[in-house]
Amino acid sequence: MHIKVKKTVMIKEGTLLLIENDPADINLFEMAAKELGFDNKVKICESGEQAIQFLKQLGAETFLILCDMNMPKMTGMELKRELQETSRMASKTIPFVFFSTNTNDELLIEAYELGAHGYFLKGDTYEEYRDRMEIIIKYWEMS
Repeated sequence: MHIKVKKTVMIKEGTLLLIENDPADINLFEMAAKELGFDNKVKICESGEQAIQFLKQLGAETFLILCDMNMPKMTGMELKRELQETSRMASKTIPFVFFSTNTNDELLIEAYELGAHGYFLKGDTYEEYRDRMEIIIKYWEMS
């Protein structure tokens, strides 16, 4: 007999911010967030510029930021650099994780040099995407 156990993730106070421009990836994210019990604490920004505006309006909430590396106009690296240099995030410890399809080792090193807290590949299937999101959220919960 096989018993299926529903995965659960402890949800820390605050909001999970996804910065992503691809509608298919946004859909995967929303499905995974819902399955992981995080659907009511999600904000999606579809560009770096939109994310900057959103982050400027923050109160005292704690965030985990998942950011796509490859976006038009402002890449994830450019956004991270901008946030480090010009916002109050420079003095905060808000986890910033790149969630990308990019496997370039030089970008990975640069991401960590900029202060990224993680760099995960999105995965090729919904299950891989969800499992990686679960790992990221569990890490955030433990930190």
